[in-house]
Amino acid sequence: MGPHQHGTVPGPAQSAAGFPPARGRPRFPCAGKGRGPIRFINQESNTFRVMILTCPSCGARFRIDADKLSPRGRSVRCSKCQHVWHQTPPDAGESQAASDTAADETPAAVPEAEGRGEFSPLPEEDPIPQGLRAAPEEGEPTPEEDLERFGAARRRRALHAEREPEPVRRRAGPLGWLVLLMVVAAIVAGLWFGRNELVARVPQAAALYDLVGLPVSAVAPDLELRDVSRRRSVADGKSLLTIEGRIINTADASREVPGMRVVLFDAGGNELSRWTFKPEAKTLPPGGETHFSTSRADPPDEARELSLTFVLGSPE
Repeated sequence: MGPHQHGTVPGPAQSAAGFPPARGRPRFPCAGKGRGPIRFINQESNTFRVMILTCPSCGARFRIDADKLSPRGRSVRCSKCQHVWHQTPPDAGESQAASDTAADETPAAVPEAEGRGEFSPLPEEDPIPQGLRAAPEEGEPTPEEDLERFGAARRRRALHAEREPEPVRRRAGPLGWLVLLMVVAAIVAGLWFGRNELVARVPQAAALYDLVGLPVSAVAPDLELRDVSRRRSVADGKSLLTIEGRIINTADASREVPGMRVVLFDAGGNELSRWTFKPEAKTLPPGGETHFSTSRADPPDEARELSLTFVLGSPE
């Protein structure tokens, strides 16, 4: 059998002119099996040019219209393995040369009345799937596409915001209340048992303890009272009780001198009278000392003992 003819298929009229009739379906040598470079066949017809593509990944072959490829090519996707590659159209010069060769080898033109033979360019034992899908052409999106995508994104966000459920407010359980009570109890205990340390660091807190009636000792732990004495005298026909002594700073830093309180008790330890006063010195340097003195007119005759302590706040 002679070489395969590209283009027009010999018909009955050509057989009468001396050409052998076509036996079976003619083969195209460029549609061979196997993987490798993309192979194509240009088949000239009145309406379109057929192009055969071979998938570089799985070797599947497809038939497409070559005119659908833009001059710069486009991306195509294999419907069998989903592989995507960029396909360029057949070279114009190569296509023209193939057409000229086919024309030289073809006898006289067949009348249009007799028509052309229709056939598949591939043999029956090697069918061509028809599931080729073209991917979108590569290139930058147009402004209209950008606006459309932006609007769609905004609609999706708005829909998601409408469907977003409101957070469920959980009520505090027994464990939460227990933790809260424990925290409050710890704060109260610290204020009660640590009141002396707190007042020593924050002297203004002594006024709050006095307000609720809590005694505060060691208001000034670094200040010592020495040589404390008391005496009774008469002035202008009135009895006068005078208490005096020294205040010494034993710390390595300066200390503020707080106010002082005097409390008189009877023999049974019952409080009879109290008053506060402010020493003249406001601060004492490290190792410094100051003298204090206070008097009370007409003290109770039953007074047998007294208490002298530092206090914070304004004197009474």
